[in-house]
Amino acid sequence: MGRVNKPPSAQKIKRAVEMRIGGSTWELVAGRLGCSTETVRKWPLRYADRWQAAWHEAECRLAERSRSDSTRALRTLLNDPNSHVRFRAARALLYEQIDRLKLRLRALVHAWPGTDEKRDNAVTPDFQNTAIPHQNAAPPTSPN
Repeated sequence: MGRVNKPPSAQKIKRAVEMRIGGSTWELVAGRLGCSTETVRKWPLRYADRWQAAWHEAECRLAERSRSDSTRALRTLLNDPNSHVRFRAARALLYEQIDRLKLRLRALVHAWPGTDEKRDNAVTPDFQNTAIPHQNAAPPTSPN
């Protein structure tokens, strides 16, 4: 008779996902969690919903950390003695904030009760296709 394995705890799945996102091998993950490599390799398929939810949460945490780091670096550049550097940093911070607000608005629209058609019409094509200018674009020149 085959051995029945107990499902991994939410904490084990979370740790495995974080290690995999961080670049750890299946062998290292298994060793740290006290499981066999063969068992841990099967978790993404066997517990797909839990694995995907943990993966999504981990990616969101990583994205937020990265965003925080970039914001901190840009804020530091606001004190640069070079006005061109200060201008680009301020512009980048502004567009970062706009992007964040657009993402929140999209999330609200998609959470809006009603048909998909109503939701699609709520976000105008102008809003959906708004592009952020390339960060390396030259700043506007001041008339002298």
